Amino acid sequence: MDELLGKFLEDQKTKIAEEKACLEQGPPYMEMRVRENILRNVCNQTADSICDFAYVWFQLHVVPTFFP
Repeated sequence: MDELLGKFLEDQKTKIAEEKACLEQGPPYMEMRVRENILRNVCNQTADSICDFAYVWFQLHVVPTFFP
């Protein structure tokens, strides 16, 4: 019984370490949202009506929304 519990705990520690390493390699949340700012900055240099349309389309189709 103790051996099974010890093996289970070691497996879980290994799994957590692998997941943590994977998460550390990905960009943080704020870096992922930089794309939205890039589009807005480009739009500031062009016509407002086209930019408003592009910005809304971008928000609806590219930026994922999460619902609780």
